Order: sequence, then structure tokens, then C-alpha cells
Amino acid sequence: MPGTIMKRHHLHRFVLAFCLAGYGWVAWNASAGAAAGSTPSLCVFRNATGIPCPSCGATRSLELLLRGDIAGAAVLNPVGILLALALLSFPWWILADTVRGGDSFHRFYRTLDRAFSTNRMLALAGAALVVANWSWNILKGL
Repeated sequence: MPGTIMKRHHLHRFVLAFCLAGYGWVAWNASAGAAAGSTPSLCVFRNATGIPCPSCGATRSLELLLRGDIAGAAVLNPVGILLALALLSFPWWILADTVRGGDSFHRFYRTLDRAFSTNRMLALAGAALVVANWSWNILKGL
């Protein structure tokens, strides 16, 4: 049974708020890292356990992308590339839907929600990718 589907306007607000927070986070880390010589780590999981989480390094990966180092970003943490794609495309997609009165972004969200909540193999594959990335972070000593 699919999860509760968020209404279109709530989804738009939620995604845009997270995009704004992401832009702010990257800007803050870029300025703090430039000033201090390295990016500060605020990962609660890593600070509590000493083990990197699956998304550890994603901010640094985004910073490498901003400098044009795609290969370095992919090696550091491929999640950064996915975040960059989302941060760049989602606001424009939502804006286009709003201007045209469309709902393609909401349909995309509903399709993903249905796919992951009804297809056990797809959900397991997604979980396996997260575990693989987490293992990669641990192996690299991130």
C-alpha cells in the first residue's frame, strides 16, 4: 500500500525549503572551509560513533563539483552528484509547473512513492545502494 501522498503545494514548499537550506549549507561550508582551511563536520552520527554515515562527504562532493572536479566528487561521495542534480533541477521544475499550472513534479513524486512502497525488489535495491555507499565511505576512512 503506498504511503500518504503529500499535496502538490505542500510538496513544492517542502522541496523548495530544503533546496534553500541546501544552498545555504553549501555556501556556509564553502566560506567556513575557505576561512579555516577545511570544512567543519556537523554529522551527528559520525560525531557520536566515529563512523561516517552514508551521506558523509556529500557537502565536500558538492564543493568539488562547484570547482569542476566531477571525478573527485564521484569518488568522494556520489550522493553529492545526486544532490547537485536535485538542487539545480527541482526549483526550476517546480517553477515551470507553477507557471504552466502543471503537476509533472508532483506526478514524479507520486510515481517514486508508489514504486518504492509497492515494489519490494526496488526498495531492496535502493537500500543496497545506500549500504554500498555507506561501506564505501567507511572503507575510504571518510
